[in-house]
Amino acid sequence: MTAHAYPSETDLRLALRENGYDPVPVSSPSMNIASAGKRPVMPAWERKCLNASPDEIRRWAVRYPDSTNTGLLCSRLAGVDIDVREPELAAAIAGRARDMLGHTPLVRIGREPKLLLGYRLAVPLDKIQTPALHFTDDPKEKDTKVEVLLRGQQFVAFGNHPETAAPYRWTDESPLTVDFTDLPETTEDALHQFVAEAEQILREAGAATRRERRQGERARETKGRKVGGFGLHEKPDRETVADALRSIPNDFDYDGWIRIGYALYHGLGESGRDLWESWSATSPKDDAAHTAQKYSAFAQGRSITVATLFWHAAENGWKRSGSGRSGAPKKDRAERRASADPGAEPSNEADGRPIVRFVAGKVPEAVDRMEALLLEAGVQIYSRAGALVRPVIDEVPAAKGRMTMVARMSPLVAVSLADMAARIMRIQRYDGRAEDWLDINPPAEMTLTLLAREGQWRVPPVAGIITTPTLRPDGSLLTAAGYDPATRLYLAHDPGFTMPDLTERPDKGEAAAALAFIEALLVGFPFVGPVDRAVALSGILTALVRGVLPTAPLHAIRAHSPGTGKSFLVDLAAVIATGRRCPVIAAGKTEEETEKRLGALLRDAVPVVSIDNVNGELGGDMLCQLTERPLVRVRILGKSEAPELECRSTTFATGNNLVLTGDMTRRAVICSLDAEMDRPELRDFSFNPIERVMADRGAFVAAALTVIRAYQVAGSPTVCGSLGSYEDWSAMVRSPLVWLGHADPVVSMETAREEDPELSAIRELHEHWRAHLKLSSGYTTNIIIRTACDRELANAFSGPGEFKLAEFRDLLLRQAGDGGAVNSRRLGKWLSRIKGRVVDGHRIEMKADASNGNRFSLCRVSGADDFPGGRAVDGYRTHSEPEF
Repeated sequence: MTAHAYPSETDLRLALRENGYDPVPVSSPSMNIASAGKRPVMPAWERKCLNASPDEIRRWAVRYPDSTNTGLLCSRLAGVDIDVREPELAAAIAGRARDMLGHTPLVRIGREPKLLLGYRLAVPLDKIQTPALHFTDDPKEKDTKVEVLLRGQQFVAFGNHPETAAPYRWTDESPLTVDFTDLPETTEDALHQFVAEAEQILREAGAATRRERRQGERARETKGRKVGGFGLHEKPDRETVADALRSIPNDFDYDGWIRIGYALYHGLGESGRDLWESWSATSPKDDAAHTAQKYSAFAQGRSITVATLFWHAAENGWKRSGSGRSGAPKKDRAERRASADPGAEPSNEADGRPIVRFVAGKVPEAVDRMEALLLEAGVQIYSRAGALVRPVIDEVPAAKGRMTMVARMSPLVAVSLADMAARIMRIQRYDGRAEDWLDINPPAEMTLTLLAREGQWRVPPVAGIITTPTLRPDGSLLTAAGYDPATRLYLAHDPGFTMPDLTERPDKGEAAAALAFIEALLVGFPFVGPVDRAVALSGILTALVRGVLPTAPLHAIRAHSPGTGKSFLVDLAAVIATGRRCPVIAAGKTEEETEKRLGALLRDAVPVVSIDNVNGELGGDMLCQLTERPLVRVRILGKSEAPELECRSTTFATGNNLVLTGDMTRRAVICSLDAEMDRPELRDFSFNPIERVMADRGAFVAAALTVIRAYQVAGSPTVCGSLGSYEDWSAMVRSPLVWLGHADPVVSMETAREEDPELSAIRELHEHWRAHLKLSSGYTTNIIIRTACDRELANAFSGPGEFKLAEFRDLLLRQAGDGGAVNSRRLGKWLSRIKGRVVDGHRIEMKADASNGNRFSLCRVSGADDFPGGRAVDGYRTHSEPEF
């Protein structure tokens, strides 16, 4: 029965309802929607079509005029849909359905050989189906499956098929002639058993899910590579392929024939065409013209590789003979499995790079070997500030179109370490499918582990990086580029830098001439006095040898007016030492901010750095430690870490009317400039000292080194006293200058000390204390405040009396004022901070007393006049014990 004889879809649907079915209006194949011809457009059709009344069915024609196909709602109606394109398989499954579910008069055909059988259920069920199966690896192949359409589904019973455009047909009876109650009844168990058997029939015919086919294909590929004797990323030679192909009988169906073609093209490309044509000719179905044309299409490629060909050959009893790994001897199974042992010594294959084998559970061993190979290869990796670093050399413009080298130490990250490792070695992981060790990129697990091994690295520590030859502490020259173990410095030699040969044992005359050569650069700078000139020369020498000195004082350059040449003088020292102007930072609003700005430069081991344009006072614990301690812990801008590092950078500071405060006064030397004019920047100079240096930088470097070497050759005579914390700097920079007749740059420390605002405040406190309080007697802060703030007797007409000790009170207000009054707690903190500091033979002492308040006294210190630093040390004591 092909079509119905009813005049309209509405009449058809009413007739179907009369026979006990639930009709569904289904879209016309001509509608512009997805699945047109098979999909209902009525919203909630699953509910509305169930037991729909005749009036509702009549309204469908008005509401859904384009729904010209008619379906049947599945609920108690079960539609066994055999969606199989192979006629024999479709017939076999249909026969199995009749055997297991009963003979049904309802058999609908849309597109042969696919068909649908109708059955009846006692209660509604949910859909039952096989998985979507496929017979080939073609991604365009449509699903093959058997499903039982049940609750919430429908199938088209009347109308035109969207693909064939022909009417759906019923082979014998139809729902118009068979009442629903006359259909054979089946059960849920019977349907499940049928679907299971249908799946078995399909699988026995070669169907499988896409995932199973991929897994099977991988297994065939693995076996094919194994029998063919080649690895995952290798291909066999032509002779081996031809030998394997001859063992494969050409009795395939079309898809199997195509698979062999893809496999052959993958292995040999166009050069395998003759093998393809000769092998295809062994089949009686061969069409030579079609065979030749088809081979070209294989170039488009699929997931099928040449290993598939070897799998088919092995299935037909083929065994490889001789060599099959592109000329390399094939490893047999035992050898491959033996090589899977990560402890086995790998051989250096291919390009000669050593091999590191990465095995889960043995990461430390792999990382150890990676580090050892990096060291053996001489890779420039060092440790600094708790990180692995490498030298970074940049070429930057200098004066007059010249170029110069800029060097820094850059922290390594996982990516840069992986790049280094990949150039030196091959990292391999064992591949179970290929049964071989395969090359991989250096895993992050290895690189991150090595980066995290702080304190365990075997790489040498680096203290700093320089671009100019320097002197070691023993007087020998450091001129060889690379890492110097004696000083832990890395010399990044500038290829454009040349230096004249130095005299082996220069004398004092040669040293004086060399220093005069350098000093000629300073003729345009308005030094206030000889000490300031000596500080300038000290800055030049310090910048050249700072890398070998554990500590060095800060060099402060100050003036009264902008444009006097402060920054220019710092640049001059930096250009001689590094070939470029000095990198600068601005002083932060807080000490912490300044520390973070300096920290980033110090971490990179920048040789010279300057804190530029300091306004007013300069001091703080961080700067004190930076200049006095060989190891400092600094915070890095933008990071929460505070690594400990060796500071080998020369530190300068510039500013107008710059004043050093606190302990910084004995940790810096000061150079004062005074041009004695309104607009010092308008001065004329006979030459540009920086351009003169860049024209022959090597000569100035040689001159500076000659000054120091001559002093050492002379036996390092004692020409000045010792300077605590800076003994090496004093011997290598300060003493040669004094030896050659220049002023002592350390004298400027006394100037800084005298200018120290805190020192002035302490002196003033001592004076008031001696005048209004007793020496060696203990006082609480409240008593001190009452003494300083005592008033004259009040007058009824003029109000409160004047302060008796107004200057004493003003001093305390400056140090501990709070809202116009002296704060006792702040005063206690200030006195605690300055206690023990010897000024003019006296110092503040403190006795802690948690109950009644700390007591402070002013005591005279014996021997204080002999101590230049201003603080008492061991061996110095008060004349008399304080009376608390």
